[in-house]
Amino acid sequence: QQSEIALSGEPITLAQVAPIIQQRCVACHSATPSDAFFKAPPKGIVLDSNEQIARLAPQILRVAVASRMMPLGNRTGMTDEERGWVAGWYAGLPR
Repeated sequence: QQSEIALSGEPITLAQVAPIIQQRCVACHSATPSDAFFKAPPKGIVLDSNEQIARLAPQILRVAVASRMMPLGNRTGMTDEERGWVAGWYAGLPR
C-alpha cells in the first residue's frame, strides 16, 4: 500500500512516516529506550510523539536519509524504501 501511494504522487504524510520512525528509531530515541545498550536517549533526542518527529524533521532527514548514520549500524533494519518515505515526507513539508 505504501508503494502505491508513493507512486501516485500524493504527498507523504506524518501519519505514514510515524510508524517507520516508531519501528526504526524509537528503540533508542525514546524517553524510555527499549534498546538494552541505552539507558537514556542518545544526545537527548526523543521521537516518542508526532510533534517531536515533526520538530526534528531536518535532523531526521540528515542522519537517517542523507548520511544514513542512523539507525546506528542499521540495527533496526531500516530499508531504502523507508528512507525514501522519510525523504518524500520531508520534501513535502512547508518551509
